[in-house]
Amino acid sequence: MMRTLSVAVIAALLALGLTACSTTREAELFAARLSSDGRSINLGVAACNPRDADVTVDEGSDEVHVLVTVTDPSENEDCGTEVMIDLDDPLGDRALIDASTQRRVDVAR
Repeated sequence: MMRTLSVAVIAALLALGLTACSTTREAELFAARLSSDGRSINLGVAACNPRDADVTVDEGSDEVHVLVTVTDPSENEDCGTEVMIDLDDPLGDRALIDASTQRRVDVAR
């Protein structure tokens, strides 16, 4: 019984330690390609092999703001990750804004 409890406590501490070591940061957008229907955008994100990518999209009448937050990206700065987003309405003439930098992102159509 005592051995089982010790193993469980060690496993819990290891799990907490691994979670505490996670690194999360905002990732800059460097490219965007619009689908033919105008509702999906394939984004190039400056993060190398992240464990997870969380995307927040805020659609307005003139702009679409996108924030990508990545967890545990590689230290390598020379590669990127692709993330696909779906819009409620076609992009149309609205500007795509990288919410991490507040800069406009050119969209290939």
